[in-house]
Amino acid sequence: MKTKRILFFLFLPLLLDVLIVGCCDCPTPEYFNYSNCTLSLQNLDNAGPKPLIAVGDTILKEAYGIQLTIERSEGICSHQNLPFFSSSVYAFGCHCSPALTITPQDSATSIQIITINPFDQNHGAGTDISGYFKTEGFIDMNEFLTEFNRQQYEPESRTKFHINFLLMTPPPISGNHQLELIINFADGRTLKDTTTIVYLR
Repeated sequence: MKTKRILFFLFLPLLLDVLIVGCCDCPTPEYFNYSNCTLSLQNLDNAGPKPLIAVGDTILKEAYGIQLTIERSEGICSHQNLPFFSSSVYAFGCHCSPALTITPQDSATSIQIITINPFDQNHGAGTDISGYFKTEGFIDMNEFLTEFNRQQYEPESRTKFHINFLLMTPPPISGNHQLELIINFADGRTLKDTTTIVYLR
């Protein structure tokens, strides 16, 4: 009896959708959650009209950036792409639900860019230089974190999310640099990666 009750409540949103869709002639809506599964970084060269993946190990320090790629999966990070139905509040009436509702399974609580090498007089090895970066749309890290936790899982490209971070405050002198980007999530997970060494001239 307990199992039947659990199954009933689990599929109640779906059953309600079927009833409402049948009444209103609406398309069958889809609901699922996504998770952020892996993280990878690449150095960017922003010396041209737009940022490009760096092909060498030397970049102008005024034109340096990092491309962050997040691998995402429907549901949990099992790479099976199984849809998870999210709970929703339904009002009885003849209105159509969105065709596709996509919500995050996890939320990011912090994002940091850590310098592996001494960066400037105020930032030695192992310190946070996140404030020196902005997104390609000139959004700082705090704003980006808010946007990151919103719906960004696009139906056209469900498996990957890319964002470019551009260095706004270059180091005062030329030298080798390597950076680590860390994202912490509310469920206790941490995703991180380190760039390859690059000479900023």
